[in-house]
Amino acid sequence: MPSKKSINKPILDDYHYQTKIIMDDPYFKDAISKLLKQFERFNCPVPRDGFKDYNEYSKWNDKYWEKFIKLRYGKEYKDNFQRITQGKKSWGLDIQDKLEEFENDFLPPMYGYYFEKILNHFNIVNDRKGFRDFLTNHVFFKKTEYPRPTFGISLRKNKKNNEPELYLRIFGYTKKEDIEKYWPEIEKEKKILPDYHGKSKERKNFERDYQVFKIYKKIKAERKNANKNKGKDIYNNKRIDEEICSIINERYGDLEWENIRKIIARMRKMEKKFVTPK
Repeated sequence: MPSKKSINKPILDDYHYQTKIIMDDPYFKDAISKLLKQFERFNCPVPRDGFKDYNEYSKWNDKYWEKFIKLRYGKEYKDNFQRITQGKKSWGLDIQDKLEEFENDFLPPMYGYYFEKILNHFNIVNDRKGFRDFLTNHVFFKKTEYPRPTFGISLRKNKKNNEPELYLRIFGYTKKEDIEKYWPEIEKEKKILPDYHGKSKERKNFERDYQVFKIYKKIKAERKNANKNKGKDIYNNKRIDEEICSIINERYGDLEWENIRKIIARMRKMEKKFVTPK
C-alpha cells in the first residue's frame, strides 16, 4: 500500500494525434520490425495479434530474460568478452564498439534500450513514461492508442486508524459514463475495505434475535438485583437460556438452547461495536 490501478481509454487530444504521426514514420516502422525479428531469431516470438493478457506476456517475459541471462553468463560469452577486451580491465572506444557489435549479435535485445532510442529519435520529452507505456502496449499487445487513464483507483492506509481507504482519481476528461461502465472494477477493489457491504438485504430473523436479546438483558438485570436478597432462589431452578425459551416459544417456536446462546453472542458483539469505551 498504496496500490494503484488505472482504466485506460482513447482520449482524442494532442497525445493521441502525435502517436498516430509517430506510428506512420518510416523510422518507427523499421525499428519495431527489427525488434520483432530479433525476438523471433532468439525463438521468443511475439504473437502476431499480441498477447491476449498481461499474464501471457509475463510468462513470455520471464522466459525471455531467462534466455538472456543464460547466454550473458555462459562460457561462450565470457570467452568472446575475454578475446575482444584482451583481458584488459579498461579499454578505448574501438574495443567498446567491437564489444557492443558482438553483444548485439549474440544476446537477445534489451527492448527497453530500443524504446529509449525511439523516444530519443522523436525527441519525446513531455510525458516520456506515457510514450514508453505506449511502445510496450504497441509491441506486445498491438495497441495503437496512446494510453490515457479514464480514472485512477488508489488504495491507501489511513494514518490515524491504519485502515485501508479507496480513492478514485478523476481527470479533466473523465465522464460520468466512464465510472458507470467500470463500476464492476471498482466493486472488486471495494471488497478489501473493512466496512464493505454487498447487496443491501433485510437481515433474516433480526426481530426475533433482538427480542431474544432484550429478554436476556431483562432477565440478567432482574437476577442481578435479586441476588442482593440472600436466600432467595434467583434462578427459579432454570438456566437463563432455558428461561428465555419458555418466554419466546409461543411467538417464535421451539428454539434450542444452543441457538439462543449464538443469538446472544451475535447481538452482544453488535452492541459492543457501537459502544464507545469510557
